[in-house]
Amino acid sequence: MVAVESSVVDIVDLPDRTRRLGPGETIDIGSLTVETIGGQHAVIHRDYPRIGNVGFVFRAESEPSVLHPGDSLDAVAEGIDIALIPAFGPWAATRETIDFARAVAAPRGFLIHDGLLNERGLGLIDKHVSALSSTQLIDVRDTRPWAV
Repeated sequence: MVAVESSVVDIVDLPDRTRRLGPGETIDIGSLTVETIGGQHAVIHRDYPRIGNVGFVFRAESEPSVLHPGDSLDAVAEGIDIALIPAFGPWAATRETIDFARAVAAPRGFLIHDGLLNERGLGLIDKHVSALSSTQLIDVRDTRPWAV
């Protein structure tokens, strides 16, 4: 099965086994429950129309819950153990990244969407999110193992 945000099916030729997902839907894949949240891509600029976007909450019994917000800082869920926090994009500013981390309030998190940042930029975002939110950021760039 391929699961995508609903509007993707209208613009991309995908296999027949594709499932459209809108915000507020839940699917079970074995013992994993996936909930979709959000619904709209973050604003890039007021002159661009907003497009569909869903984030995902992953839950499994006796495992930490994980939030991937997609490309939206409005996709916030409660009771999250690990948050994937967008560090940068044409739609994100440091203040919004900090506010997102605060709103989710996960004990641990990883920065994502960091491909356009150099080491100094990534270090700056890490410093501010760590100082101004309760989330302990885990740096996986060094490939050291970590545990929840």
